[in-house]
Amino acid sequence: MAEHIRNPFKKTEKLPFYKEITEILSPLEYSGFFAYGRNDTTVSVDFLNQAWTVHNVHRYDPKGRILLDQNRYGVCGELASYVRDKIRSFSGDKFGIMFAQVTESGFFPGPKPTHIVLVIQEKSTRKMFVIDPSLHRYGSSKDLQEYLYFGFSNELAGIKNHETDVQFEADRGAPVLIRNGYIASIYVGNCEGKFDEDNFTIAIRAIRRFKYTGRTLLSLRKKEGQIQIFRDKELIRQVFSPEQAQQAEMIVNSWFLQIDPSAELTGIAEFSS
Repeated sequence: MAEHIRNPFKKTEKLPFYKEITEILSPLEYSGFFAYGRNDTTVSVDFLNQAWTVHNVHRYDPKGRILLDQNRYGVCGELASYVRDKIRSFSGDKFGIMFAQVTESGFFPGPKPTHIVLVIQEKSTRKMFVIDPSLHRYGSSKDLQEYLYFGFSNELAGIKNHETDVQFEADRGAPVLIRNGYIASIYVGNCEGKFDEDNFTIAIRAIRRFKYTGRTLLSLRKKEGQIQIFRDKELIRQVFSPEQAQQAEMIVNSWFLQIDPSAELTGIAEFSS
């Protein structure tokens, strides 16, 4: 069960396929750690167009269905797609199931929709039920009032097209995990307003649930050609397990070396955030 959500399955009315769906949700965990740390996952930066790309982050089985790392780890679109495919195998034709683009009051507050959930609709009654695999929630739309809906779709375009790469604007983050009331993301972006081969930053930042501004846990940057590092050791202990903290630093170092293969990452000077 996801440790960050208490009483996740709200049930003031009968929920369709309650046992089957909660069993599917139970082992899942919102995490990009395993995907970002795989040997075949790489990163590239387009300084001219202010963008960065994670390559080979999505994987698919021979039938084109999304694969989760260790059959349980993924981020919101991957988890929702995985759960949708599982539910389709037993839900029959009395229910429709859609993806919904939403904001969520705790970890994904917007203003733009940055989260994906599933909506099941009973065709005969038009009742709607919401499944959030990332946060282990399942309930009626009446019970789950944490969401604001921006759009519905039968497919997620990137997954439908079997896309393996994900591109971000500079200074926009890729989600890493939700743990201990924080959502952590990894960013590639500017260094003090400059974004070029001699000035860039790879950072992991965390935002506390119900908050809008975050704090930097770990930052490795190149400033006017000089490599510097920042660690908030206390915040790292709050957000990550010791193993996750080690993995986070390995990912940041690996990505930095992919962007700057000539970099020397020993004896790096520390800086204050």
